[in-house]
Amino acid sequence: MAAFGSTEFEFQRFGRTVQVPDADIAKVMYYLDCVCTVIEYNDNNIRRYRNYSNWRNMSDEED
Repeated sequence: MAAFGSTEFEFQRFGRTVQVPDADIAKVMYYLDCVCTVIEYNDNNIRRYRNYSNWRNMSDEED
């Protein structure tokens, strides 16, 4: 018995130009933002960890 299947994927190229601050925590936050964008994760409780432009506003407990 033979089975045939088809799997199709659709890709869309997208991007934007950003400036990431030269701080390790900001770079990690940028990476997290990229991953969350790709997997379409938009939960409110992680939003502050994705805001790499305002990395200085993180408390000592958060960073």
